[in-house]
Amino acid sequence: MILCSYVERITKPLIPLWDILARFYMARIFFKSGLTKIDDWEGTLWLFKQEYGINFMPTFMAYSATALELIAPVLLFLGLGTRVAAAGLTLFSVCIHLTYPAFHEHYFWMLILSAITLYGPSTLSLDFWLLKRRSCQR
Repeated sequence: MILCSYVERITKPLIPLWDILARFYMARIFFKSGLTKIDDWEGTLWLFKQEYGINFMPTFMAYSATALELIAPVLLFLGLGTRVAAAGLTLFSVCIHLTYPAFHEHYFWMLILSAITLYGPSTLSLDFWLLKRRSCQR
């Protein structure tokens, strides 16, 4: 019992640090990918049509994927709508993995993003401060 209390006292203050580092790490990966897509839009369209084999509305899908990769990381970085942004990027990671199953880092991404989705942001997020302010006004 004493050991559990001691371990909790050490690890509990580290949760906000883990959360912000995980959010920044994942935001950076996806945001850079989105910037790469808009940097070479013709190449992006080619990828969606040829490489990914998207036959149904490939241009719309390219715009949607690019928007997700540019908007969700910013929200994740700020900790605003964190669970929604992380859930969207988790599903996006699943789609990426289905396209490129040989890359095992996708499992790591899905694990981190799932943890953020399930546990939500910590005290170092706009979500926390907005909800805290809202609950104080009641």
